[in-house]
Amino acid sequence: MITINQQNCNGCGTCLNACSVGAIYLVDRKAEVDQSLCTSCGNCIEVCPMQAIQLVADVVATPQPAPAIQSGRTMFWPTLKEAVVTLGSTLAPILISKIGDVIISSLESKPGQSALPQRRTSASGKRTRRRYRGGA
Repeated sequence: MITINQQNCNGCGTCLNACSVGAIYLVDRKAEVDQSLCTSCGNCIEVCPMQAIQLVADVVATPQPAPAIQSGRTMFWPTLKEAVVTLGSTLAPILISKIGDVIISSLESKPGQSALPQRRTSASGKRTRRRYRGGA
């Protein structure tokens, strides 16, 4: 890959004439390289009077292995998630049982009332049927 040191470039244009593929052009009186066209032949490097053009080796990024977690250090979010799941699975049965006990005790503590509504009876204890007819 060819690079141009913009501070050293005087914009003389000799590198433009030396480039066989036309990858070098002037922008604001300084040379620029179109890397997509450049073949890195080095002709421009030889003719530059200011030695502003350099050949830089292409750097290929090699993937680095992920750093190992040091002992004694843990990641916060996975630990928090595990704690919530554990707490929820432990407390859910207890809470459901307690809620059921509260409901049952509240129904049993009210004398004369049961969970199911009763039919009304007359004063003599007989069940009565009332019919409502239109009118007065």
